[in-house]
Amino acid sequence: MGDQGLIEQILNTWQVHNRINLHLLQHIHAKGFGAVPLASRGRNVAQQFAHMHKVRIGWLQHNDAELVAGIPCFQKGVSPEQGGA
Repeated sequence: MGDQGLIEQILNTWQVHNRINLHLLQHIHAKGFGAVPLASRGRNVAQQFAHMHKVRIGWLQHNDAELVAGIPCFQKGVSPEQGGA
């Protein structure tokens, strides 16, 4: 497998995961965002999604800071609301 094939597989995998996450975000009831899942580190559902977003932003910034220009990022411990940034 060449580099281009690997890149396409990585992008495809990211797109599938992103669609799943967007589907979850759209279908979680507003009260569900405040729920704290069992075995979590105290983060509620909204904070877990915010953390995932922050990690994605971090990787993009690590590779090219221009990639994250204008993308909002949530402060640690903040519980964003559904549909808001």
